[in-house]
Amino acid sequence: MDDDLSRVAQLDPVRDQEPTPEQWARSRARIEEMMARSRTGTAPVRLHRPPARRLVIGLVAAAVLGVGGILAAPALRPGADTAYASWTAIPAEVTAAQLVTLTTGCARSWAEPAGEAVLAERRGTSLFLVLKMSSGALVTCFSWDGDEPAGADRLSDGHGAEPSLPATGRVSMLGGPQTIGGAAGRQTSALGRVGPGVTGVDIALPHGPTVRATVSNGWWAAWWPDRHGDQTDGFRIVVHTAAGSRSYRPEEFS
Repeated sequence: MDDDLSRVAQLDPVRDQEPTPEQWARSRARIEEMMARSRTGTAPVRLHRPPARRLVIGLVAAAVLGVGGILAAPALRPGADTAYASWTAIPAEVTAAQLVTLTTGCARSWAEPAGEAVLAERRGTSLFLVLKMSSGALVTCFSWDGDEPAGADRLSDGHGAEPSLPATGRVSMLGGPQTIGGAAGRQTSALGRVGPGVTGVDIALPHGPTVRATVSNGWWAAWWPDRHGDQTDGFRIVVHTAAGSRSYRPEEFS
């Protein structure tokens, strides 16, 4: 076993590099997140990572930890700092070229031909996509720098069935708000479905701007920086309809 690990370590391109305090903080945060998911049974159904990136991260032997059979490495996310600096509370339109790049990378991560884009948004340099694959599976992909996405997560069940639409004028939230990352690169995201008659969705942060969610094809999604961990507790989801607006706490969707 030791000989095998030694041979693997020789392949590590950063074997002589000590992880920075920020990388250790991100690793600990990611481990805590996975432990919490394992306790609550809310782990993603399926997760794919681009093969090249998976190899590099998997070989950072000095920083790999085992937790309940799960291997975790620091969240090495090139472009994260730029994404935070360029983030905007109001999403911008995704260009055709950006959509092609993200869709192609997402399909490559999922190892399946892409179907159609369901929702796409841009906030600064970052891009987020909800994509229906050729099999009918619904997945999400996120890119910090508008280039290769950092893997793909399944939204639909194993048979490709989508979460049901809420009632008229209502929205749903899938799995609650998700916060990942460490002290130097922490983010919170939320997404769900929108029922008929919903004209817009906003996220009212407790200590920051109001974040306008992207609404498209019966879905809504938004993400925001959360460096100090104080933008998750207490935020409200504001649903707009022709009749007016109504505010909800995240726990009302559980």
